[in-house]
Amino acid sequence: MNSNEAANNNLELLFGTSLYDEKVKEMPPAKDATEKNGLRVFGVDAALVKVSGQFFLQHPVEAQIALGLVRDVSGILGRLLEGGHSIIAGRIAGAFKRVGRDGLSDDIVKTMKSAGYDFRESDPFSEQQNVSAVLTGAAPIVARLKAIWESQRQAVRDVLPRTPGIPDDKDSYMKFVDGIYKSDAYHSLSMEGYSVTPELIDRVRQGNWDPNGNEQETKNRNALAARGYW
Repeated sequence: MNSNEAANNNLELLFGTSLYDEKVKEMPPAKDATEKNGLRVFGVDAALVKVSGQFFLQHPVEAQIALGLVRDVSGILGRLLEGGHSIIAGRIAGAFKRVGRDGLSDDIVKTMKSAGYDFRESDPFSEQQNVSAVLTGAAPIVARLKAIWESQRQAVRDVLPRTPGIPDDKDSYMKFVDGIYKSDAYHSLSMEGYSVTPELIDRVRQGNWDPNGNEQETKNRNALAARGYW
């Protein structure tokens, strides 16, 4: 939080979050700010130019979400050129390339070079971080869930037991599958909201059903679901 009257204090909040009030001599220009839920916050373009390289290392999920919200780099380029931020430009271009948005990265590279800046593209994310391609235009919560899953996927895989693989005795395995079919179908279809009975499942499996008959529509729906499961 920026303020002319701040005291550079850090306020610890719930769930491992905090609020730091930073004393600044000058408040951000009006073009860099936007209002969200009653708060004045940095716009995405201004925020990406302002944050340091540590932000991408310490908050990779948030960084991916911010990069995914950018439609075009005109707003970012204006701020980069205005301040002569060649190092920041290299960082943002590298970040866009890391998340699969090569077109935006190339736009920054070409524009900065054509303006005569000594420009070096750099990837601000850690090599060990699982950074996936961002979902352009997706809701922030969707991008967050996808980024969190990608960052934790390998950790989850490491603790899961190894798959048993294809059984050697295939005939015995298929008999086992057939033996539990009725119970498995009943529970699975019930969880999906269908009204099925073990008798219906067994009848459909044997082919004793008529989707064009005179049964009520809901019963047809349930029978079709059971047939689809079979």
